[in-house]
Amino acid sequence: MCSEGKRVLGIGGAAVGGHHFKLISIHPHNTLPDVLRGVSATVAPDETGCGRFGAWVYAICSNPIGQHVVSADSVESSINNGVSVACPAGTKVHRVGAFINLGFEPWRHLHLNRVGLFGPGALSGVDVAAHEDQTGYADDWHVHAYAICAP
Repeated sequence: MCSEGKRVLGIGGAAVGGHHFKLISIHPHNTLPDVLRGVSATVAPDETGCGRFGAWVYAICSNPIGQHVVSADSVESSINNGVSVACPAGTKVHRVGAFINLGFEPWRHLHLNRVGLFGPGALSGVDVAAHEDQTGYADDWHVHAYAICAP
């Protein structure tokens, strides 16, 4: 959690516990009064995962002027999904995040595959890909990407 007056400028994290555990989401807190002050992550096992697992996350805090959020959703489908979102002209990416929007239990079949930057200097926007595992998932789902942009 960032101290009073500061905002999350960068985030990172990982699933821990072995290759049968997946990072499902990494995003800023989205409830008042902590919007853009903290970071959350969700980790879940696949169908064969068992044992202890968890996540680690970190936040880089700053006080940037002109910070704002841009976001986008992929289309709803039952196949691998991806989406990109760009920062407005005159701003650069300072933070990225993503989550898979789904119902109860399908997280066992889905995971974030890539949350990365694109554009000149890799600072123009964020590109996110989410994949189904080898057993697939029949229902529709989508992935949400966001970028924190500032001059």
